[in-house]
Amino acid sequence: MSIDDYFIPRNVKDALLLLEKGEKGYYILSGGTSLAFSKPKGIKGIVDLSRSGLDYIKKQKDGIHIGAATPVSELIKNPLFSSYFGGVAKEAALNLATTPLRNLITIGGNVLRIYLWSNLPVLFLSLGARFKTASKNDDAFFEADEFFSSQPLPRLKNGRILKEIILPPDDKAAKGAFLKFSLTKTDFALLNVAAVLWIRKGKCTKARIAIGAASPLPMRLIKAEEVLTNAVLTQEVISTAAKVGAQSIKPLRDFRVSDDYKSRIAPALIESCLISAWKKFHKDNA
Repeated sequence: MSIDDYFIPRNVKDALLLLEKGEKGYYILSGGTSLAFSKPKGIKGIVDLSRSGLDYIKKQKDGIHIGAATPVSELIKNPLFSSYFGGVAKEAALNLATTPLRNLITIGGNVLRIYLWSNLPVLFLSLGARFKTASKNDDAFFEADEFFSSQPLPRLKNGRILKEIILPPDDKAAKGAFLKFSLTKTDFALLNVAAVLWIRKGKCTKARIAIGAASPLPMRLIKAEEVLTNAVLTQEVISTAAKVGAQSIKPLRDFRVSDDYKSRIAPALIESCLISAWKKFHKDNA
């Protein structure tokens, strides 16, 4: 792959001007690790966002704002995430690749080009994150359910870039958990699950559950959420929700395992994730 031009803009405005200049021939680069899997055709130039001012994590009234060029490792290092929704963001980051790769992979890059095994789209779908994109003329926001309803990258057309990810404010009435099932700790996921539960006075008032590596895009397990909502949580209720959730997925074939393997492990993984989130409430009240 030959590249004619390589730019390192100092701010978002300059990056957008470069994209306009290059029309469809310029490729946005963040961490750059995905180029090992995908080699775009017809690329004339690269716009490297690593020094564009999009590497930040800020706590604001409406939640936590994360610049798209922020390395995944910051979800582990930054103290804002140590107890955020029970530490779910930190768990997802720790299950993503290896330490050297987490220092390179950016949060924006991980959510824009979704691979079957991607962790952060599953996490952000469970949290109900928002995504802020910018163009020369305006900003546009996407809710997580819409953003992940198709591959996000094509949304960034006509010179638009992903500027930041906005996570909801921490809620002490909610706890989340993330689990990845893989052949080894650093291997690509066979399945990954993120769950966030809102519990008040012993009753689950709301639930968001997302699963990845079962289909090309992360998906909400709506029927499982419905089983949990307004229920007093017990082992039996959680087990029922996990089974209902697993029935709503039709896992893609994976050369690493037999065709029905993911279908067989899905209920157990979903249940384990829900129990992990549920137990965090008991830990806080102990």
